[in-house]
Amino acid sequence: MEKYLNPIHVNGHDINVFGAGRGNKTIVFLAGAGVTAPALEYKSLWKKLTDTFRIAIVEKAGYGYSQGNTGSPRDVKTMVDESREALARAGILPPYCLAAHSYSGLEAIFWAMKYPTEVECILGLDMVTPAFALAQNAEIPAEKKAAMMKRQNRLLRPAEKSEFMQKLCMKMFFGKSDIWNGDILDAVERAEYSRLFFRNICNSELIDEQAKSTENAQKVQDADLRGIRGMLFISDMDCKLKTTTWKAENTRYAEKMGWEVRNAISHQLYAAQAQEIADAWKAFCRF
Repeated sequence: MEKYLNPIHVNGHDINVFGAGRGNKTIVFLAGAGVTAPALEYKSLWKKLTDTFRIAIVEKAGYGYSQGNTGSPRDVKTMVDESREALARAGILPPYCLAAHSYSGLEAIFWAMKYPTEVECILGLDMVTPAFALAQNAEIPAEKKAAMMKRQNRLLRPAEKSEFMQKLCMKMFFGKSDIWNGDILDAVERAEYSRLFFRNICNSELIDEQAKSTENAQKVQDADLRGIRGMLFISDMDCKLKTTTWKAENTRYAEKMGWEVRNAISHQLYAAQAQEIADAWKAFCRF
């Protein structure tokens, strides 16, 4: 059983929640920054989990089929509280296993810190941790990253009306993407993925997330989650920082919390090693 639920009105705008599968435990996927269409992006992984778990994918404001340019601030508390309310209104109740990809790791940590009874465990899909986010923003300020996105968006807007520009952009952004180049998506889904990319890429929420990334990391940097179980798949992603590395910083965080660490072969691990992750999660969440 899988479906897009009806848009759920939360905090003055519509949020889409995707539901699939059956089971006694619920895995909630939280999308990494700028992911075009979360339910399609993570399809290769969640399809392998529906025989054991109930799956929910919250498409934040500006993502997927959710409303964009809402004016809703992208501080971590607002994002988490909107996701919690959308899930509750969809009838998908806690506790949750939070599957956080990339920068949504800050949301998962905040969720577990503020609402620990709602979080059964954290399943990190190469998720960022506070120390790395702060180190990165010390070298590349969040405001600079947001300004870069604004410039990028000004260049992308003409592509919305140009088929040639759309093909060029898709090749540029997804030339090496396992999602786009593999057989994960059928022809209809590929068309939707492309449409949603150009619909969402210039949304204000994506820029505001970048602008608030330092503030969001600071809010969770002292969170003590040693009472929450966790498993982090961590890649050796090259983020070109002078002071630390993605793998080192995020591995240190996992060890501090007493969480399991597994090797991720890429930041798109949910496509590249979906079966391995699904098997690991089934064993981990059985207890």
